[in-house]
Amino acid sequence: MAKSNRNLHKFQVSIFKVKEHTKEQREGNIWIESWGGGLYGCDPLGIGRPIEHACFPDPKVTRLAEDKVGGRVLIGTPSGLASWDGNAIDPVAIGDPSILTVQPTRDGRVWVGTDGGRLIRGENGKYEYVEVPGIGEQGIYSIVEGPDSRVWIGGAQDYLGYFISGRFERIDGCLVHGIYVMYIDRGGRLWCGSYGRVPALCYYDGSDFHLP
Repeated sequence: MAKSNRNLHKFQVSIFKVKEHTKEQREGNIWIESWGGGLYGCDPLGIGRPIEHACFPDPKVTRLAEDKVGGRVLIGTPSGLASWDGNAIDPVAIGDPSILTVQPTRDGRVWVGTDGGRLIRGENGKYEYVEVPGIGEQGIYSIVEGPDSRVWIGGAQDYLGYFISGRFERIDGCLVHGIYVMYIDRGGRLWCGSYGRVPALCYYDGSDFHLP
C-alpha cells in the first residue's frame, strides 16, 4: 500500500453500503480518506480509482459520512463541506469552513462539528448554527447518534453532551482528555477515545464512566 499510494501517509477508512449509486458501491467498497491526497476507492483487487480532488474544497479529507435519506456521500475538509452523488461533487454552503466531523442522523438532518467549537445542523438543504452551552472555542471532533436518537457531541477537551427533543444535556466526568472519536456499541454503551494521552479510552454506561 505504502509503495504504490504515497499520498496515503495519513488516512482513515470508511465503509459504505450505498444503494442508489454505482455497482461498485453497492458491492460494499471501502472509501479511504487521505490527508492531502483526496479520496480513494478500494475494492477487493486493491486501492485505486482516486476521486479527483481538484473539485474538493480541500484535498485534506477530515471526515466521510453517508446521508441516511438522500444517499449522498458527504465530504468534510478543513476548507468546507462537499457532497458526492456518485457522479459529481458539489460544494455545500454551511457558513463555517473548518470541518472536523460530519454525522447524518436518521431523521434526515446533518450535524457538522467545526474546529472553532461551532455546531451546525442541516435540514432540507438549509444549515444553521446550534448553541452548545460551555463548548467555547474547543473543536468538536466527534458526533454520533444513539439508538434513542440522542445526538452526542464530543469536544477537544473532556466536553461531552447530547441533544434530544430540542434540548441539550451536558455530561461531566469523562475519564479521557480530548474526545476525538465516539462509538456506541450493541449494549448501548458510549465509548470515548482520545489521542496521545493516557487513559485513551473509556465508556459511559448511562450513569457513570469506566475504564475498559
